[in-house]
Amino acid sequence: MSEMEGRVRTLTPGGHELYQANLQSYLSTLKKAWRVFEAILTGFDDSRSDIKYLREIEEKFEKAKSEYMESYETLISFLRRSRTDEGDSEMDNQIIRHKKCVSVINNFDHQIQDLLIDAAEIFSEKSETRSELSISNSSRRSSASEKKQQGTMTQLKKLQYAEKETELQKQKALLEAKIRLLECQKNVDSLKAEIDGLEDQGSQIYVPSLPERHPLDSNDSLRATKREYTANYVSEH
Repeated sequence: MSEMEGRVRTLTPGGHELYQANLQSYLSTLKKAWRVFEAILTGFDDSRSDIKYLREIEEKFEKAKSEYMESYETLISFLRRSRTDEGDSEMDNQIIRHKKCVSVINNFDHQIQDLLIDAAEIFSEKSETRSELSISNSSRRSSASEKKQQGTMTQLKKLQYAEKETELQKQKALLEAKIRLLECQKNVDSLKAEIDGLEDQGSQIYVPSLPERHPLDSNDSLRATKREYTANYVSEH
């Protein structure tokens, strides 16, 4: 560094006034940039764990950080160029202040990154839970469907058995009716055979002559005798 460059400048009243005006302008710009960051910091809701919200905060934070760092570098550059005792003193103050600001910025940045990791982990766990729940629901639906199908099959089998039972009951009733009819026919045939046998037996029996109450020919007498014997046999048996 040359002697001219290392020498501290002494400002004229006009130069000092210009220096103060420029300094206030740079300080104002730096303060505005920092207030933007403060607004983000105070408005931040650390209870929210959704990734979308955290990414929006991160984007605003990076923009505010960039504007602040740019304003700080511009101020420091101006103070270095001034080469005055007052400028050096202000620069020392700004460097100390800047270190504190950078510490706050870094801490908030770390907080955002940690919350993003936590949010991703929570989202992953929720996705896994939803997946397990979906599988469980699918399994329950499948089980319910199987039970419903089994119930339907059971009802269908019961209906089929009921229909078969009804059909068999009808067949049983018809068979019993046929048996009763056969018994009746058997009894009728048996009775008819007995009557026919009596008629044949009656034709071989000697029939004594009856008092002639009415003039009957021999055929009429024979028929009357057969009827009498038949009636007597039926009543005895």
